[in-house]
Amino acid sequence: MTANTGIRGEPGPPRADLRSAFSRAGVLDALHRLSLRHHRLTGLALLRLLLGAAAVESYLAAYSRHAELWGPDGYIPLHRFRETVHLSFTSAYAWSPHPAYFEAVYHLGLVVALAFCVCGGRVLTVVHLLLYWSFEVRNGQALDHGHLLARFLLTFMIFTVCDARLSPFAARTRKRLAAREDRPSAPHILHNCAVFLMVFQICVLYLMAGLWKLLGPRWQEGTAFYYIVRSLRPPPTELLTALTSIPAITVGISYASVLLEVGFPLCAASRHRRIRELAAGAAALMHLGIIPLVGLFNFSLVMIAADALVLRDSDYRATKAELNRLALRYSSSARRHVPRRPAPSAARAQRMCARRLACARPASSKKKYHSSSRREVTPRNVPY
Repeated sequence: MTANTGIRGEPGPPRADLRSAFSRAGVLDALHRLSLRHHRLTGLALLRLLLGAAAVESYLAAYSRHAELWGPDGYIPLHRFRETVHLSFTSAYAWSPHPAYFEAVYHLGLVVALAFCVCGGRVLTVVHLLLYWSFEVRNGQALDHGHLLARFLLTFMIFTVCDARLSPFAARTRKRLAAREDRPSAPHILHNCAVFLMVFQICVLYLMAGLWKLLGPRWQEGTAFYYIVRSLRPPPTELLTALTSIPAITVGISYASVLLEVGFPLCAASRHRRIRELAAGAAALMHLGIIPLVGLFNFSLVMIAADALVLRDSDYRATKAELNRLALRYSSSARRHVPRRPAPSAARAQRMCARRLACARPASSKKKYHSSSRREVTPRNVPY
């Protein structure tokens, strides 16, 4: 082990010990900051909104056939569901075979999902998780696998504050949080640890998806996007088919998606705001493209919700400030380019001046007019 030499030639502490001391101090400082306040409140609010919207879409997507898909006498009869599914007792749909009970549980889940989307809160999160878990366990084959990540995120959202933004009760929640801010407390640590585990799971999901694609020969050759488009039913539009016939576009999209997924964890952990925003925005655009291309609306909505949690509160504040500056600059430039009222011609200006001069009489003429029109009062006219 090499020793560090001081200014006067005296041996200082070993460099490895210095690095370990600094690292321990950094970890302790980070843990102290996590215990002082709640982080990523804006991302959690967006996560709540999008997860709630995805759950409502799951309930309403097959509403005309909901009894056939999830009912006691539907696609999977209740007696066979209880026999084959190991966790059937955890589903509220398996507790009674009556159709009226099924309708009550189904519509209660829909109402709770909508309330969770709009209001949030820990109680609604717990109730929504139980009902959505029951809905998924009863017949998860009717869903598009976005519920798997949603179930994980909802489990950890129980320990977080998700109604501090974009909620009717947001002002009250922020006031309650401000009263306990800058003081170490267990709710702060629990909230931030749950957020960290959710972000970690999202990064692992992207990394494993990218590594799994690298094992496929079509992704290695860069032709995966071509075969995905050609295997769609119904077939895509002629424009998309023509675009996939261009090798540069097909190879570029295939390699870009793999590069984004593999590098997403590094971008999410970056200290630069632009890199984090670029990664989250690119992932959101990728899943927005999946909606018209593949038709996985619920899955894409859940993934976009997960992307929103990756950004920090400071990222959203900086982006909002930039948008406000752009809007102010655009409005001021628009006002400068507003066409002014054309100046009147010379003849019209003379007529306007003459009209104004005629209307404005001097004070002396007004006094003469009133004195001449007033009846003169003399002793001769006064009746005695």
